[in-house]
Amino acid sequence: WYSATVGRRPRREAMAASSADRDYVHQLAAHLQQATGRPPALRVRNIADFERGYTTYNFTEGLAEDRAFHPTLIVLAIGENMAPLATDGPRRD
Repeated sequence: WYSATVGRRPRREAMAASSADRDYVHQLAAHLQQATGRPPALRVRNIADFERGYTTYNFTEGLAEDRAFHPTLIVLAIGENMAPLATDGPRRD
């Protein structure tokens, strides 16, 4: 999860969630735990830097810690932090 400040109250859940147990990642974790019988090891982070600069983002440096985690499953939710495309060119690339 990531921290955000809304008003005066710091939050540790996705911005649209009313509480940590209601955000996407925690809902998914609960379902994985129910399916496997054990809580999953999670690594959650905001990758807005990639979304805003996807053409020049350095994956080796930017995701080094995440790669070192050696995940079995990767779930990405991206696109919310991208600016509207000015032309169709980037859509094709």
